[in-house]
Amino acid sequence: MSGIQPDVVAGRRPVSAFKDEPRERRSGAGDKTRAEPEASLADQ
Repeated sequence: MSGIQPDVVAGRRPVSAFKDEPRERRSGAGDKTRAEPEASLADQ
């Protein structure tokens, strides 16, 4: 489950919170996590 899904299921967050999740994940560490393997593949 994603970080938001349990909160939505429990009623702590609205269903509309799902549209903001990818943006929050990318701003957290998602961009860095994605960039590392991409850089490795580009070097090959």
